[in-house]
Amino acid sequence: MPYLNPNTGFIHYGDKQLDEIEIPERPTIFHKWINDKWEFDRELWLNTEVRPKRNALLDRTDIEFCCAEKWESYTPAEKQAWKDYKKALKDMTKTVTPENLVFPVRPV
Repeated sequence: MPYLNPNTGFIHYGDKQLDEIEIPERPTIFHKWINDKWEFDRELWLNTEVRPKRNALLDRTDIEFCCAEKWESYTPAEKQAWKDYKKALKDMTKTVTPENLVFPVRPV
């Protein structure tokens, strides 16, 4: 079990010393020890787990589906569906949680 020395800020893994605080196991790699408790770092999680995949989907959409050659052949409804999909991808980081990580469905 790790221990935190509040005077030095150092963590060690030996025997508990006087005035040291026992640190519970880290829940996930996205948690940081702040104010004597583990806090979920949402930005770290978004930057590690969500944004890379979201950005890859946006890039693929622009290259394969929203390129000039295909865009002109779409109906107004199809164009709107692609615009809505891209907007949903861009906005998902505002509402997504680790418990509810669902990516928007690409238009057919």
